[in-house]
Amino acid sequence: MSRYPKGYRKPTDSCDGCLAWGDFSGRLCPACYMFGRSHETAACAGCRRIQPLKWDYCRLCWCQTRLHAKATVGRQPAEADVRDRLSAVRHHQLFFMGLHYRRGSAPVVARRGGGRGAVRKPPPAPAWRPSADWRQLPLFRQVPRDYGRLDPAAVDLASPWLAWAKYLAYRLAEARGWGRGIRFAVNRGLALVLTGYVEVDVIRHTEIFTPLRALDLRFGHVVTVLEEMEIFEDDSEPSFEGWLSQRPDRVRPALLEWSNRYDHLREVTRDDVLTYLKTLHGRQRHDQLVALRSLFTCAKRNGLIFRNPTSRIKVGQYEYTVLQPLAFDQVDRSVAAATTPATRLILALAAVHAARVAQIATLMLDDVDLGNRRLTINGRVRPLNDLTLKLLLDWLEHRRNRWPNTANLHLLINNQTATKTSRASNHWISTAMRGQDATLERLRVDRQLEEALTHGPDPLHLAEVFGLDEKTAMRYADSARALLEQSAEQQL
Repeated sequence: MSRYPKGYRKPTDSCDGCLAWGDFSGRLCPACYMFGRSHETAACAGCRRIQPLKWDYCRLCWCQTRLHAKATVGRQPAEADVRDRLSAVRHHQLFFMGLHYRRGSAPVVARRGGGRGAVRKPPPAPAWRPSADWRQLPLFRQVPRDYGRLDPAAVDLASPWLAWAKYLAYRLAEARGWGRGIRFAVNRGLALVLTGYVEVDVIRHTEIFTPLRALDLRFGHVVTVLEEMEIFEDDSEPSFEGWLSQRPDRVRPALLEWSNRYDHLREVTRDDVLTYLKTLHGRQRHDQLVALRSLFTCAKRNGLIFRNPTSRIKVGQYEYTVLQPLAFDQVDRSVAAATTPATRLILALAAVHAARVAQIATLMLDDVDLGNRRLTINGRVRPLNDLTLKLLLDWLEHRRNRWPNTANLHLLINNQTATKTSRASNHWISTAMRGQDATLERLRVDRQLEEALTHGPDPLHLAEVFGLDEKTAMRYADSARALLEQSAEQQL
């Protein structure tokens, strides 16, 4: 049974044999491991260390001598020439693992998931690639393909478009740290999508989303390759459009009532709007009036009506309740729920620096200045206190060990975003605190309220510290003033 937990990846380390720095499992690099299996251990005649020896010298001394001999003769020396120079070694130059056997100037790429010490060369660029100078325009409109009817066992592996796509996928995988499973799924998805593809075709989001998701073939990664090939079109409906299509439901009762008397919106008068609003109260009246003003403003802008019947009808000031601070036990339960380096850092950013969920998700590595102990949130520079600095260093260490090859420059990443360049979702950021009394939003509000209680209900101070607009800063100041007055009355 392995002594490491499932999913653990040993961090980059130095080999106990040759002292080379590299990414390998165990105490020894693959070359020293194989060297030790075929040689006896004793004191090295060169460096005096107890190591497996060949001709009385350890592998470190052999590597150093080979390096000197190559620099002298200008080529890879023979073993006899290296052996004659072993006694002349007086110092050792540390090196990276696997560099002594490089040929030419091409980079060496370590195989992920392969054998010990195995090396994978990047595939050559396909002899055929699509022309960048021109593209044949379609004569007729493209007939949508049914990707759901394609048989994964009957894909066209000889397609030149597939060869080009797999080459681009390899380059993206190396740049963004895609693992073996992701590479395999992306290649399968590309083979399915590009079977029967011709140059005039355009692959659309709505055509391939369902088939690829049904086969669990990494839709987002496949789309990344297709976008690189410039043959993908995103025809999906934006989430904002779906949200916007639901907004008219607020004014549907009013429109249904007016439709019994009128045939067009231009016939609605100011008295009709006021009569309808008299039947509503509180927040419902506020929301309905805002929705009606938006509807008639848009209609007038597009020339559908001549005058806006909702103009000069005051929405009214919404009476906010007094903000209340969190209890100590509520905060303690949220702190206990933060059990990972990521969630602990997220909790500190919300509770100490009053950062919103979206602001936490969009933080970049460049926003962290460890040397000067500063953190930039939403364009505002904040000093790093000792707690946040410690949690930040713990997370950066965990991030480096968990995803050493990621190309994502966002501060907070997870298994899904480590192989991409996009930010983590708001849902993932707030997951750990969901269900707690002290959510991330309530912790953020409590931090700003605490600032107002500690330094006085000064809206200018709150706006300067947290970057709040004037109305929000005044709301926190009013709540702090009411709490302070209530506390003073209780003490009398």
